Amino acid sequence: AEPGLQPAAKNPPQSNKLPARKRGKTPARAPVHQNGEKKKPQHIGSAEPKQRKSRRIWSPNDEVLILEELAEHRRQHGKVPAWGDYAFFESVAKRLEDSSCHYFVVKEKVRTLLRR
Repeated sequence: AEPGLQPAAKNPPQSNKLPARKRGKTPARAPVHQNGEKKKPQHIGSAEPKQRKSRRIWSPNDEVLILEELAEHRRQHGKVPAWGDYAFFESVAKRLEDSSCHYFVVKEKVRTLLRR
């Protein structure tokens, strides 16, 4: 051996094998009370989960009026009104139960109704 050099430490050769994969966790079962009833899972940050309640903006009468006006326009002109047809949407907006609606709100409603 040369002076100043130390012999290499003998380490066992490392295997190229990867460790065995662990199986995925099984889904946790809901805890059970002593009386046999299941506990509800607790949500982090709040005592109860909030349920979204959708608020109906358009009355059924308004939706029917819009659909009737669309049908009438199609009968007369052969197509639904163009998006730039300000006069059509403004006239429908004025006849709704909520007369404070702007024409662009009516345009958006027409768009959603046509998607159905």
